[in-house]
Amino acid sequence: MALSKEYEKVLASIKVASGNDPNKPEFPPESPKFPSSPTYQIKIPGFSNVWLKDESVNPTGTHKDRMAWGLVVIYRDFLLANKRG
Repeated sequence: MALSKEYEKVLASIKVASGNDPNKPEFPPESPKFPSSPTYQIKIPGFSNVWLKDESVNPTGTHKDRMAWGLVVIYRDFLLANKRG
């Protein structure tokens, strides 16, 4: 089954570097790294090992960026499945 030109263009625009491999991260798409957001150890009275994950560096400043990227990757899988028929 062939995809329309529009869907082929969308499919070509979704670049996925890897799948769940911390040695080959896929998020954020333009500068993949693991962990994708910086983490900082902070001191909280009564706790011994607390880390802060700074999601403000994500493109929209939210942790939901990774979830949205996951949906884009799933959409890519659907397009590939349709292309294969």
